[in-house]
Amino acid sequence: GVVANASLSLSDQVLAAINRVTGNFQTAFNPQIIKSYAAGDLSYLNKLLTQASKLSFGLVLLAVVPSFTDTHFILSIWLNTVPEYLDSLV
Repeated sequence: GVVANASLSLSDQVLAAINRVTGNFQTAFNPQIIKSYAAGDLSYLNKLLTQASKLSFGLVLLAVVPSFTDTHFILSIWLNTVPEYLDSLV
């Protein structure tokens, strides 16, 4: 019902926040990636792609691991009252 819909909406907000952070981080690499591809510098392009992927993965881990280990605590900091199903949806 209503509680499940609210929980689903909040879990979507958490996912969207994580995606925004990693997306903005990857966007910062795009100009150099395009420049190295246009110049034909494939070794530097591969280096940039590898670094961007590793750093993005690290950022996701920093956001996801704490939420898996103590979801209720993190949500209780953000929300005064944690909806019933939110822990399992996040």
